[in-house]
Amino acid sequence: MGWQTTTVMTGSMQPAIQPGDLVVSRPIDPAELRPGQVVLVDDPDHSERLRLHRLQAIDGAELTTKGDANPEADSSPVARADVLGIGALRVPWIGIPIQQAHDGDVVALATTVLGLIVVIAVALAPPTARNDGDPPAPRSEVRGSGRSQDADTRRARSRTVAFVAAFTVAAVAAASPAHAASFSDRTQTLGSVRAATAQAPSDLTCENNFDGSVTVGWSYDAETPSSFEVLVDGRGSIATLGPEARSVQLRANTPFSFGRTSVVRVRTNLTPTWGATSSDSRSVTTVTILWVGVARCA
Repeated sequence: MGWQTTTVMTGSMQPAIQPGDLVVSRPIDPAELRPGQVVLVDDPDHSERLRLHRLQAIDGAELTTKGDANPEADSSPVARADVLGIGALRVPWIGIPIQQAHDGDVVALATTVLGLIVVIAVALAPPTARNDGDPPAPRSEVRGSGRSQDADTRRARSRTVAFVAAFTVAAVAAASPAHAASFSDRTQTLGSVRAATAQAPSDLTCENNFDGSVTVGWSYDAETPSSFEVLVDGRGSIATLGPEARSVQLRANTPFSFGRTSVVRVRTNLTPTWGATSSDSRSVTTVTILWVGVARCA
């Protein structure tokens, strides 16, 4: 019927849509598109990717989209005809295994699978036997043979768990990863400052420090920017630095991370709406427990 299931891979639509959520999109007539709808489109900046963002404005046949968590609209417009559907149903958390597999977080993925196995095992466990000292059961529980009722209960539980498991597997298996254009995806300049050209930082380096942190450095020799921004996994800025900065010290700052690897890029800002993001990047792996851990250059 044209409905499409996608797993959200990034946080650009937070808090309305979280990474790991499953979003079901339904087809829509392009003439019925309205600002405020969450649209699913082919990402114009990355072939073979999907973008799930909110429709911000309509200008004839062109659409402007924006992630709720992003401060600016996406730089690349989308044609009306390229809309695959609009978000109709959100199922939280069900796509977390796909996100963990995509991020290469093997420990977290194994933990999720083990937790699912435990939940199913508990659901399929037979009811506890009633002792002589227990209070009498409600009438709805004592009608007919106890053995027959136990068997019916187990069959009902089995059917319920089987249905839920089948739905989960089918939904996740059918889901395509939905990415979102973010800071690190920009490929166009958005204005002009005198005759300058927005030039991205280059020659990124990464060095391990004795205190469990890393130092990411870069080279830059062009128009003096208003600031530099440090981007991690394309999900927004984690640090804003002055125009003379050429390095930044990064530490592990998540509650739990078991060997997670993140991609660090640096963006030049000539103005608040015009800049360039480095094509060069460095990977940093973190291992943390309750915010205590280390970061290391991958």
